Amino acid sequence: MSDKIISPNGLYELDLTNSGQLLLYRRAEGTVRVIADADPLPPVEVPDPLPPTPHAPAGTVRLEDGVFCDDRGAFNALGASLFWALWGYKCARDRLTANLAALVPGRFDYVRIFGQVGLSDSDLYWGDRYIDPDWPDYAATLKGTLDLCGSHGMRVALCLFASIDRFPTTMDCEAFVDRVVEAVRGREHLILHWEVANEGYGTGSDRGQLRHLCRYLRQRVAGPVAITSAQDAVEAHHLYDGDIATLATEHFARDINLADGPWRPIRQPWGWPGEYHAAWEQAYPSVPAPRLPPCSNDEPIGPYSSVATEHDPLRLITAAAVSYICGCPSYVYHCGPGIFGGGAWGNSRSPANVSEVEGLSATLAGFRVVRDLMPPGVSGWERANSGWASFPWTRITADGPGPEPGCVRSYAAFNGQTVVCVPFGIRDHVQLAQKQRPMTWKVHSLLDGHLIQEGAGDIRVVQAEGAAQLILGRFM
Repeated sequence: MSDKIISPNGLYELDLTNSGQLLLYRRAEGTVRVIADADPLPPVEVPDPLPPTPHAPAGTVRLEDGVFCDDRGAFNALGASLFWALWGYKCARDRLTANLAALVPGRFDYVRIFGQVGLSDSDLYWGDRYIDPDWPDYAATLKGTLDLCGSHGMRVALCLFASIDRFPTTMDCEAFVDRVVEAVRGREHLILHWEVANEGYGTGSDRGQLRHLCRYLRQRVAGPVAITSAQDAVEAHHLYDGDIATLATEHFARDINLADGPWRPIRQPWGWPGEYHAAWEQAYPSVPAPRLPPCSNDEPIGPYSSVATEHDPLRLITAAAVSYICGCPSYVYHCGPGIFGGGAWGNSRSPANVSEVEGLSATLAGFRVVRDLMPPGVSGWERANSGWASFPWTRITADGPGPEPGCVRSYAAFNGQTVVCVPFGIRDHVQLAQKQRPMTWKVHSLLDGHLIQEGAGDIRVVQAEGAAQLILGRFM
């Protein structure tokens, strides 16, 4: 089709085609001349679906039987690292807002931020992202950051000390705690949990000071309180002995060079607390292991993380789902832009903004699948691996590394009639045989949530449908 204009004398015809060419015909001679070539059509921009409207956080968060709860009930908490948020609110608020908006499609519950970081504005790593506890407007900056996160539907996991050696004495630390607690007053509903220090052993503190500050903090705040990542099984018991804290924030190993390869970091939360207790019993055979609190998967492997990095959306999504099944009430999406948010040190290692992370859209879509399909409060359910008698199926194929059919691990959580299982690192197929108790089941993709298969009795999960899949079962 085209639009034509014929000259009054009928000798010429001007033709504008749909492709954008302008043609001149000499009607009597049957010749044609191109007056203007078609411009290449501009790309058609298909807008992304509008992100869901964030829900405002409702009520003070509490931990009940290993599950995060608020006024809406139990939830599987999903967080993201955004360590530089206070600096961003003070010095680059538009960019902080854009980074929060980039996380909204993933339906995150919270961001993990630092209350202070760096030794000064000359700090090698944090100098241009230095969060100074002595800013004259520190309280206003913290309040504004909490409100901005809340307006995007997110709470804050507030780690007070990221560079605790910035404070000369414990009394100085206490004074900072008081200052932060006073600033948060009236905004307690915007805190998911508190944490004394980020990797405190490596930033100038010791067990005694950390335990003291935990007691000091717990006397002044509501909601869950953690101390720091012990990063050693025996030390974790020393640190948390006496029910001193209500939550642990362990940083599990990111090693991908062992037999399980890139799936190994995903199974690390299973070791809390059982493998930690075993290490204690080996070190102190005649001393009962102190009780360990529920543990957040606080700094797992992620895009541009240190030691090893992970960009594959399926493995990142699986890590969240498996964390909940392993008993973690929360999982943190730990990416480079959430650590430094640009800056001289950060830019040499990762993009400056969350929106630039490779595979972000697919990862956030998968997080929504986990939010939609996994029952809330899974971290508080009974759990079993495929070698335990309580595992809901009889394992036919092998768990662990190897060339034969099977998978790296297939952990399950169950509560009454409901069962959740995520086989991951699937090799060819996984075969699970029904035990005496009949069960119906559905198998879903973790990437987009589509129903792969459903049925009753035995299950055969095939690698071609994804190297990790979500099984939702119900006993009849």
